[in-house]
Amino acid sequence: MEDTARKPYDGFMGTPYAKVLGIVLAFAVCLLILCLTPVGSILYLLVGIILYVIPRLFHVRGFKPMAALGIVFLVAATLIGAFLFSIPTMEQHTVDGMDSGPFSGAAYTDNGDGTYTFYVEYSGSEAPEVTYGAANCGFNTVYGGVQRADMIPSGAGYTATLEFGSGTAYVLQFVSGGDKSNYAVMTELVTHGDLVKTALTGNLYNVAIPVIAFFIILFIMTYMWKKAEEMRVKMEAEGRLYPKGEGVCKECGRIILPGMTVCRCGAPIVPPENYRPPVQKKAEHFECSECGKPVPADSKTCPHCGAVFDEE
Repeated sequence: MEDTARKPYDGFMGTPYAKVLGIVLAFAVCLLILCLTPVGSILYLLVGIILYVIPRLFHVRGFKPMAALGIVFLVAATLIGAFLFSIPTMEQHTVDGMDSGPFSGAAYTDNGDGTYTFYVEYSGSEAPEVTYGAANCGFNTVYGGVQRADMIPSGAGYTATLEFGSGTAYVLQFVSGGDKSNYAVMTELVTHGDLVKTALTGNLYNVAIPVIAFFIILFIMTYMWKKAEEMRVKMEAEGRLYPKGEGVCKECGRIILPGMTVCRCGAPIVPPENYRPPVQKKAEHFECSECGKPVPADSKTCPHCGAVFDEE
């Protein structure tokens, strides 16, 4: 049967290029998931796991490099999500775009006193409601509160008058039973700076969730690796393991242990020069050559028969 054991690896993995590739790949995969996944999905938590696993596969080791990776990802993903996705998404969703399905003719009027009257035509049998709330976002997902207001018949459609605070972008949507219109973001009520603040705050909050999961994994795994390393050092000092880097067969890469003379691949095993076998403990008792009874190891005479022992 062909021997498929891994050779001692001195190739690409672990090189600076491999580590950079692992970090770039982790960034790309995690950003892609954040772009395509709605906020609140379980895949958001998987981002933290993927952000840890992929660099580790490319031998990015150590707490500090991995912690720096998590912090850089948090900042970069927040900025990318805010400026490339959230702000354009909020600016594109206007009240005119709320026309969908049985809803049509969506419009609003500024009453000049901080209130706005919204109008929509609805082909269903029940009067619709309008849901609204302060805008929040994460990449291309925009959502608002769950405040509701009834709409009253007006002409060929329905109207509702809402009061909005200044400096806050609001998200609105018409609903009736199982029918929902597209949503709109009232960006007319805020400056561009307010919109940027909303986008940065929302993305920071949502990106922080998987990054916190990443750091939890990092702390747990760092602790486990530290304990494993302490155990390895102890076993090496006791002679139960070869020194680090010497415990593999030079021919096939299999793990070898002290006491083995031949590897499973058939190659002879020569203990490394820096290996120190465990010190054998002196026997606590020996057998008297005269009476055959046990005698303490440091005795000069036999306590049973009185025989005198020489130094040897």
